[in-house]
Amino acid sequence: MNIEAMSSRPIAEWTLSDFEAVATSNVPESLKLEFKSDFELGTQEKWRARQDQISSKSRDALAEELVAFANAFGGVLLLGVREKKLTDGVAVSAGVGDPIPSVAECAERLESSLRAVIDLH
Repeated sequence: MNIEAMSSRPIAEWTLSDFEAVATSNVPESLKLEFKSDFELGTQEKWRARQDQISSKSRDALAEELVAFANAFGGVLLLGVREKKLTDGVAVSAGVGDPIPSVAECAERLESSLRAVIDLH
């Protein structure tokens, strides 16, 4: 798999197969690629219970990662990809995390709430 070619395509063009390929291929995290297996609050996340809001703790943790990308070279954060550390300390993808309920609505809510806390200027 050519992660560079995949990551240069807009995420909106990725298929579920693309996502699963990254998640299961021991792809290393990098300056341009970060994995999060779940929300900061995991199974206690408000979105998992009611699909009406994302906690400020989870939003802020994701915002921190995205701001780091924005201040560097850009990048891709994949929410829903587990990671594991190799013996040399490198984090690699280690499978798909628990499914996120109402994922399309979740993505919209995340985008909206992240835009509200990240200064885009």
